[in-house]
Amino acid sequence: MKFHVNKNETVPVKFTKFYAGYGVGEIAAFPEDFAKGIVKNKAAVFVGPDGKAIDQNAAADEAADKVAAEAITTDPTKGSEIPIPDNWRDLHHLQRLALAAKIKGETVATADEADAVIAAEVARRAAA
Repeated sequence: MKFHVNKNETVPVKFTKFYAGYGVGEIAAFPEDFAKGIVKNKAAVFVGPDGKAIDQNAAADEAADKVAAEAITTDPTKGSEIPIPDNWRDLHHLQRLALAAKIKGETVATADEADAVIAAEVARRAAA
């Protein structure tokens, strides 16, 4: 799932119904997990920096494609020495972020990006 993360690492949402003192149409930013919960409860939608709702399906597909393309490089050994446990999807999101950062060789910003990096590396290894 792709969404805009502010420089203070919060995620803006626009409320679609009254929720915890927020009115319909109000925009507020929360930590990622809390914002996901509000959206999951259908009380709000993710918005970009312009305040417009983000099409989650299109954004998620685009983000996954971008991360997968970056993770698959011409260097077939990149990330190969990093062990990936079979149950990597069950790891805590912070563990997945750390694992993805090791594989990619740079910081990974979100759990969704980490999942895409790890999945791409698992697929690359399976194809090799």
